Amino acid sequence: FHKHRTLMKNYNKNNPTTPADSFEEFCQRGNITKKMLKERWKSLPFSNDFIFCKVMEDNPMLCKKALQLLTGLPLEKIKICSAQHSVKDSTDSRGIRLDVYAKSSGIQFDLEIQTTEFARPLLRARYYSACLDTSTLRKGQYFNSLGDVYIIFLCLKDPFKKGLACYSYRRTCSQDTSMPDDRTYNLFYNIQACSTVAGRELRNFLEFIKTDRPTDTFTQTLAEKVKQTKQNAQYRRNYMTLEMKEIERYQQGVAKGYRTGRVDGESQGRSQGITIGRSIGRSQGISIGRSIGRSQGITIGRNEGLLTGKIESAISIMKGLGLSMEKAASLVGIPVEKLAQAIKNT
Repeated sequence: FHKHRTLMKNYNKNNPTTPADSFEEFCQRGNITKKMLKERWKSLPFSNDFIFCKVMEDNPMLCKKALQLLTGLPLEKIKICSAQHSVKDSTDSRGIRLDVYAKSSGIQFDLEIQTTEFARPLLRARYYSACLDTSTLRKGQYFNSLGDVYIIFLCLKDPFKKGLACYSYRRTCSQDTSMPDDRTYNLFYNIQACSTVAGRELRNFLEFIKTDRPTDTFTQTLAEKVKQTKQNAQYRRNYMTLEMKEIERYQQGVAKGYRTGRVDGESQGRSQGITIGRSIGRSQGISIGRSIGRSQGITIGRNEGLLTGKIESAISIMKGLGLSMEKAASLVGIPVEKLAQAIKNT
């Protein structure tokens, strides 16, 4: 036990948990202990989705301020502020879980903190806004009951790789942009380019998400709320429980991927080995066959040439000395049948 404690102490000393650690890097540390999770909890930044959601949900006024900065809207009181808000309109449709859902003056907001790259951001935003509409409009209600919907992504990595600080989308008439739109708005903030944002308060807010360092009153208040959130024992337990489940799923996924990869690799390797082996075997077979055939051909040719010479000598002896076929064949050392066949063919 003491040896284990010493090893863990040295491990934590040499491998401190920092906000820069990704979830995958943390999982790869090996045997995850409660102590390691507690240390990770203490170092979580505001951009961590669990911390972000709790701070926004517990402090509607701060959530309102953040939404005002991000949208430029003069909002009234936030009536609903819910973290990890689930939306599902039927049993066979795909449900969604919104990081922070808020509602003010009939306007619905979905505020997402996105720490990693994700595929098809526009299609995701489209589906999110559609789910909010279907969950809002009840049977018998008219379409004019639909209010504005803002889907906002705070992305720690540039979602479109174009270097813009904000990518804003809305559906309008292509031929006449002065015509009314459908009142759905998608905003994608690229946190990496936050220094180019014009408004100081918004720039400070985005910088705080990026660096965790407050630079004004609003971000200082956020930093204090982050600290209070981390001091909440129930939140810490909830986080550790969720994290352990995620770690378990991650490790199971890695193990399954390893097994699948190994089976696929062995199958592909065996198939490629057979193909290559056949090719090499055929090439070597042709080469060996040519060599054997050449050698045998030379031997057969030599023997046939020698026989032909002896037959010609025997015929000459028969003509010159008047010997019989049997005597001439015996003198040159060939079967009499061979000599007789040769004389018959000529």
